[in-house]
Amino acid sequence: MKRRKRHSIPGLNATSTADISFMLLIFFLIATSIDADKGLRRQLPPPEDEERQVQADVNRDDVLTVSLAADGSMTANDETVTEEQLRVLATNFISSVGKKHIIAIEAHPDSPYESYFKMQNMLSMAYADARDSKARQQFGKAMAQCTIEQQEAISEQLPWRVAENYHEQEGGEP
Repeated sequence: MKRRKRHSIPGLNATSTADISFMLLIFFLIATSIDADKGLRRQLPPPEDEERQVQADVNRDDVLTVSLAADGSMTANDETVTEEQLRVLATNFISSVGKKHIIAIEAHPDSPYESYFKMQNMLSMAYADARDSKARQQFGKAMAQCTIEQQEAISEQLPWRVAENYHEQEGGEP
């Protein structure tokens, strides 16, 4: 009887598999773009202690009240305005009142997000317009062309002063 020869199945050399996997991992980490967070850049106030809360007297003429209704319509000081009218009104208000100004935002809890962000964008543009106008008046050039020190001086003269009021719905949730 003849003995059959066992044929062995050739094996795959896997010694470099880990190296290749590591190289592919590095390649994809470097080649992939990671989206940065987008949104409105706002600095939230620090948590307030009940002892530190101070009531400040504010002149009504130094406050611009912007309201956003549930249907998305905007009012400024109880007058209905469009987005562009809000921008012009806020720019003139910030420029005329100066450092003492306050823009109070009151948004209805059921107002559309899109309307809220459009309102925020118009206020941001109003601040940019007012600061640019102040820079041209004070330094004779646009805000973007000013030095960092000049930009900081303008920002101190026209600081971002927006107060948001949140109304609570029934059930205690804002």
